[in-house]
Amino acid sequence: MPTFWFWFALQKSMAVLVLVALWRYLGEPMLLGLRSRHWTPVQARVTRSGIRESRLAALIRRNSQVPDVAYGYEVGGRRFHGDRHPFLEIPSWDAPFATRLAAQYPVGSTVQVFVDPKRPERSVISRNVGTFDVVCFVLLALMVLFFAFIGEILTLVLPR
Repeated sequence: MPTFWFWFALQKSMAVLVLVALWRYLGEPMLLGLRSRHWTPVQARVTRSGIRESRLAALIRRNSQVPDVAYGYEVGGRRFHGDRHPFLEIPSWDAPFATRLAAQYPVGSTVQVFVDPKRPERSVISRNVGTFDVVCFVLLALMVLFFAFIGEILTLVLPR
């Protein structure tokens, strides 16, 4: 029979795993999106345009599409290639919608991208992270922490 400490450790480990996954799939792209507000706009040429299955599709086992756009640009006489459309990848279960988004970037066209002046190999077409996204992420992380530590919170609030 598992002991109290087993369940305690299991609960905290699960909370850590959920927080790491939240950071990996939402937090890190959101942070880059916020930083990209100060990046330098540069003209780029689209080299590939289409749709692909989102990274989230395998996780949720559902077919979801995102635009697949690649582009080349030049900074300081050096050529770079990028393929980030938004940092925060929001999948669409409607393939025609994803196709319409990709169609905004025909191959050979010129598009404005935003380049990190400190690391010019990092770029993005759409800086789609807003305050609402950040607030939702923080609330979600706080909710995970709350549920992970509800026992400890209750013992502080409701003494025996």
